[in-house]
Amino acid sequence: PVPVEPIIEEPVPVEAIIEEPVPVEPIIEEPVPVEPIIEESVPANPGYEEP
Repeated sequence: PVPVEPIIEEPVPVEAIIEEPVPVEPIIEEPVPVEPIIEESVPANPGYEEP
């Protein structure tokens, strides 16, 4: 019987596929200044009549 040498494959070092972490720029929308809707404050004085 021919001694069969066990086929030992060299453990190939698998280089870890390290993807460059792409810096994700946060999508910063320009904060649109929302002008507060200021309704003309009507003086609600009961019984008050404009002269």
